[in-house]
Amino acid sequence: MIPLLLLWAQSLDPDTYSRGMQAANTGQWEEARREFLSGLQQFPLDKRFPIELAGIAYRDRDYRRARRYLSSALRLDRSDTYANDFLGTLYFLDSNYPAALKYWNRAGKPRIASVETVPPPPVRPVLLDRALAFAPGEILQQREYESTVAWIRSLESFGRFRIELAARPQEQFDAVLRWTPTSRWMEAAMGLRSVLLETVEYERSNIAGRAITSDTVYRWDAQKRRIFSEVSAPLHNDPRTRYRIYGDARSETWNIGAPADFRLQKAEAGAALRFLPSGRLSWELGARFADRKYAGDIPFASGFTAVSRAAAEYRLVNLPERGLSLDARAGLELGRFFTGSGHVYSRAQMALESRWKPTNHPKYEFAAVLGGGRILGTAPYDELFTPGRESDDRITLRGHSGVREGKKGVAPVAGQYAMANFDAFREVWNMPLAAVDVGPLLDIVRMGHQISGNSAGKLLVDAGIQARLRLTNGLSVAFSYARPVHGGSGGLFDSSLR
Repeated sequence: MIPLLLLWAQSLDPDTYSRGMQAANTGQWEEARREFLSGLQQFPLDKRFPIELAGIAYRDRDYRRARRYLSSALRLDRSDTYANDFLGTLYFLDSNYPAALKYWNRAGKPRIASVETVPPPPVRPVLLDRALAFAPGEILQQREYESTVAWIRSLESFGRFRIELAARPQEQFDAVLRWTPTSRWMEAAMGLRSVLLETVEYERSNIAGRAITSDTVYRWDAQKRRIFSEVSAPLHNDPRTRYRIYGDARSETWNIGAPADFRLQKAEAGAALRFLPSGRLSWELGARFADRKYAGDIPFASGFTAVSRAAAEYRLVNLPERGLSLDARAGLELGRFFTGSGHVYSRAQMALESRWKPTNHPKYEFAAVLGGGRILGTAPYDELFTPGRESDDRITLRGHSGVREGKKGVAPVAGQYAMANFDAFREVWNMPLAAVDVGPLLDIVRMGHQISGNSAGKLLVDAGIQARLRLTNGLSVAFSYARPVHGGSGGLFDSSLR
């Protein structure tokens, strides 16, 4: 409904709009622009002027300016069908399909004529069918598009993929799932990236076309021996629920500043169920069981433990027209020792993660993470929080190493932490098979209730530079070099992302 104030403003000088329309109808575009700009200044609450200015900008192929005018018009009247349809079309022309759907849905569009997969899907038909939240003949909603993307990603079988919209006559569209498979040699090559760290990894995806993934890691470093194996797959052929079963065995040497080292031997097994009801919400329930013992005279509790875990992640903000998102995630673990006093402990962690890839400057990308965690009770020593390049708790501190001479224990070990990570990238090279981004990084961590380490109460700040290699199959590898701002040696850090 148009506000009464807007109706009053429109009645003040009807000739301004009429003169602009007359000039546009006779092809006098500059004259029309001047009239509409004058009208916009005189009557800022009249949506007709920014809508007509958007049309002139579109004629001049200035799509950015056209989007800006249409956004102004929709701030005056969010339900305007013409402006929503026009703005959705502009985002469609930019291949920003989530943003296009956001505005098209307000205008009752787009209706899907068919659904295709190019090349043919690698998984069984029942898996792909259940991963699609929409069908031909229906209006494709933005939330259905987001859920479909999340469910296909959860199959871990399509490599890099995208759901595109292709226009057809009579305002109908084809939904086309385009994907790039990951070759076996590429999977093998990625597994060898840490061979200099005496570690190999082999991941096999989409076994037997059933979206089963297996991952095996073997590390033969004498100070940090490890063998890890995991299998995950959709439960009952449903992409919205995925189970994970794993086993992990470690034999690690630690030194926390004492005259002598001590050895940790640990065997662990666990399972988890991840639920994905929509593209914005997911949660996980799991349990793990571990038996650990220490070789050496140390005061840490050992023995058999059982831990239950619950975690959730939710997209708080999603602005595809700006390339901006904000996710919140939280996790809680409750554990118990079944030896000694049988005491109970808990671990809680939470974080906010924001990503921004400006649609007007697609070569740039920014990310920020704010998080924290706390442990209540006496947790096993190896489950306390440890920041650094080798952190298992996602406490990123890329200028600090938790290892010296191959032994763990150098990084602070504590029962509480707060952190902030900032990353920026700019694309510097783009070829058909790969692209390279570079940019600065900044990590800030403060540990509390510290048990070991010589930085108790200090603010740990690392700064550095990073490079990221993005492959067409969806895999990316990031390399960074960071140093502590307050002195100390830096280090090289690498991570593989999907």
